[in-house]
Amino acid sequence: MKIILTIILTTILTLGLVFGQNHPIKTGSDTELLDFSKKNLNVQNSVELFPNPTTDFLMVSIDQFNLKQVEFRLYNIIGNKLNIGVDELSRGKYRIDVRNYNPGYYLLVIRDPIMRYNKAYKFQKK
Repeated sequence: MKIILTIILTTILTLGLVFGQNHPIKTGSDTELLDFSKKNLNVQNSVELFPNPTTDFLMVSIDQFNLKQVEFRLYNIIGNKLNIGVDELSRGKYRIDVRNYNPGYYLLVIRDPIMRYNKAYKFQKK
């Protein structure tokens, strides 16, 4: 029994499964170092606003969607908050009505308080 326990402990230590140690693993002719601490497992959101410049509606597409509670805020270029109407067309696809706004530059802030996402995007209304 003592010999079996010694063999098991030696195997575990050799494979680096104790204390999160990283050891080289032979794969083909190359040696790789397993390092899970440097892997970024978060899905990044890819946001696209189109058409830009726009005249009537601004389309917002969020690819690789991992946001839980999306909120939109619209500001004019001098920082005044404006009321907006947002239609959710499908998951990660939105339409914002900008027909009643004057021509100029605007900032659309997309935020999600649950996922701690907060980013501003500039677009032009013609």
